[in-house]
Amino acid sequence: MVIKATDPPFQPSAMKRVKLDLDPSRVYPLHRFSTPYGSEFKLLLDERGGGTTAVYMATLDGGPRVL
Repeated sequence: MVIKATDPPFQPSAMKRVKLDLDPSRVYPLHRFSTPYGSEFKLLLDERGGGTTAVYMATLDGGPRVL
């Protein structure tokens, strides 16, 4: 899935806290995945120059607690 900066993937307060400022002229890859224990995550990839990629991740569901 790909998103535009005009459709932010995270809550505004979370984006402000991590200083995530999306460029409106770009699109960003957005991925979701879950673990075998039921935790779910959303990842935004910010591909920067020089082969560097920043990863922003949010927990959607922490899943059950397993000890």
